[in-house]
Amino acid sequence: MSLTPQEEKVYEALKRAGATTEEKAMKVDNIAKLVAPMGKGQVASAIANLKTKGYFAVGGASRANAYYVKK
Repeated sequence: MSLTPQEEKVYEALKRAGATTEEKAMKVDNIAKLVAPMGKGQVASAIANLKTKGYFAVGGASRANAYYVKK
């Protein structure tokens, strides 16, 4: 599957930040800071698409709104 430019930017930012396990999962607000000047809505949309495509997963029970790179 191909990624949109926004999805690619979010994916690469999360990978560079080291969010590759549930313990290192990041919340949308923190991800948005990594990819500024992208708006939080654009980031949330990209995350939803990446999750649907299997690239991102949701963090553990204590990090319900946090995401990490799955593949």
